Amino acid sequence: HVETALWRRKIFFKKGEMVFSSSDQESEQLGNILLASGRLSADQHQNALSFARKTGKSLGAVLVEMQYLSPQELVQAVYQRVEAVIMSISAAWDAKFFFAEEELPNREVVMLRLNPFELLYRGAKKAVDVDMLKKTYLLHGLSVAPSQEMGNIISRVVFDEQDRQVLLMINGKTSMKDILLHSPFTEEETLRSVNALFNAQALDLETENRAQYEEEKGDLMGQEEMGPQLEPGVADKVDRLFREHKALGYRGVLGLGRNATLQEIKRAYHSMAKEYHPDRYLHIHSDTLKDKLNVIFAYLSEAYRELTRAGAAASGPKTSVNDRQAPQTDNKGLARMKFREGRRNLDNQDYESAMTFLGQAVYLDDSVPDYHFYYGVALSMNRKIREAEVSIRKALDLSPDNADYITELGNIYLKLGFRTRAMNAFKKALGLNPYQLNAAEGLTKASKLTLPGL
Repeated sequence: HVETALWRRKIFFKKGEMVFSSSDQESEQLGNILLASGRLSADQHQNALSFARKTGKSLGAVLVEMQYLSPQELVQAVYQRVEAVIMSISAAWDAKFFFAEEELPNREVVMLRLNPFELLYRGAKKAVDVDMLKKTYLLHGLSVAPSQEMGNIISRVVFDEQDRQVLLMINGKTSMKDILLHSPFTEEETLRSVNALFNAQALDLETENRAQYEEEKGDLMGQEEMGPQLEPGVADKVDRLFREHKALGYRGVLGLGRNATLQEIKRAYHSMAKEYHPDRYLHIHSDTLKDKLNVIFAYLSEAYRELTRAGAAASGPKTSVNDRQAPQTDNKGLARMKFREGRRNLDNQDYESAMTFLGQAVYLDDSVPDYHFYYGVALSMNRKIREAEVSIRKALDLSPDNADYITELGNIYLKLGFRTRAMNAFKKALGLNPYQLNAAEGLTKASKLTLPGL
């Protein structure tokens, strides 16, 4: 069992072999995978689901019985689904897991025999924290060598060209320093290759360094669990500003005089926001500190909004915003306020401010799918495409059948040049909502997209 607050997945083993997986995510159900890949139409999917409910049969059996799939196609689809569930776990960095002895699902199950080396390899390629790779592999004196199982691994895994080149550089004991020095790829690319090869068990750590590696890795993991240490005086500064922010008022908290210009207001806000952004202290295990930072950051954002409005309306009455009450400190209430402000900025094409406010909404309350969705839109408009994809996927985790979210994911794939993924996303969105015009337009655009070399 592997689970987070948003999802639960299972991997079933029999006699040491991975044979099946299951998931509570709608997007990872058999029917939805077939829809997304274009192998099943929306009408066929609904007909099969309806018949399965009436008869109590499994969806797979119904699809074959209704001749929507051949038995061979069903096995291929189940294999794809099981693999997708296992691969999705590779992206999880903050999940719980446990083992339990239990029966396979009672309903009809296609038993598989999966290749663990291949899945470990592809999973390691899928989602990797580069900072963690540096901490893991760039330790003093660390070397790697081909594993004793290399012959068996090579026969069961198809390595890509980059990883094969990195593997060729490792002849017996080879230091990470030498690998990085002679690699034709960037440091990040090389570290990703080494990590993938190591996870596929094609590489092993040099024996005499293993004890040192395990000790230093343990120290690093301990530091990760503790989080970065606060610099001297930071806690006192946060505590002081938390106590005084109401008395300082909007201008005082930003260190501004009465005649500050809009540019000075913006500059002061960005400087203070950078210093007191809660994400800067995300791994500090102090709920008290985080609560204080949330209140401070919310007040800084409110001050920025009110002062820029007052500055923009310079010809209006000279009312003071210095003595206004502090905003509501309830996280959900603050999140709603940030979201409304972010949407206004998005509508006004102020994408940088939209990204700031919508990001705050997500931070304060990550349970609302619309917050993640519009934050993803703002990230995309700011050309942060990879971050946008992550945010849209979080929205889909919370609301898997939202055609608007799926359409936006298709648009992101288009920007990344992933035509097939984009087309599958648009088809799925249209299957859920045939009147989704953006999905129809996106599908047309994706079909005309020319891939390099074609």
